[in-house]
Amino acid sequence: MAIRCPDWCAGGHHCTAEMPAGEHTSIPEIWSTGIGRLMATRRQGEQRHGWLEIRVSVRLPTDESTAHRYMRHMIAASYFLISRIISRQPKADTGSTR
Repeated sequence: MAIRCPDWCAGGHHCTAEMPAGEHTSIPEIWSTGIGRLMATRRQGEQRHGWLEIRVSVRLPTDESTAHRYMRHMIAASYFLISRIISRQPKADTGSTR
């Protein structure tokens, strides 16, 4: 039985939903900016749970100590921002009658 892809799924070689443990995958959205490159890809596995994969590429300073500090700050800031956005979203209906 063929699996029907959601409208946002890129299909073709991007989509592996028909394979064991496969997933629907969107075409990545890529932003090239003056500070680096950002790429976001939407994915959905067979359990219908979707997620967003975000990749960020930025040039680091040549000084090792400063580069490490930048890295840690970017990870912390990303976590803070994403957790704030997610915590403000309405909770998904789980089907519970409570």
